Amino acid sequence: MAWDHPHSQGLKDIIEREKVFPITLLNSLTKAEKSTLLSYGIVTCRQLSQAEESLNKLDLNPRKQSSLRRELEALLKSKPLAAR
Repeated sequence: MAWDHPHSQGLKDIIEREKVFPITLLNSLTKAEKSTLLSYGIVTCRQLSQAEESLNKLDLNPRKQSSLRRELEALLKSKPLAAR
């Protein structure tokens, strides 16, 4: 198994289909904030969206929290590229 192999069943396809996006792709968070989440065992965007207490530990201002929630929602509700 590789990023694009086998066709339609590579890592990229699985990540998009199952929506297992890593938190490292979030633009709303700094490197330090991502490191903090990783230290709490939060690795995927889905985990973060379900871990309210971890969000609170980041001590984000309301505007940044709102931006992060919108980014998470957009990622987790997006359709896989093949279905677009």
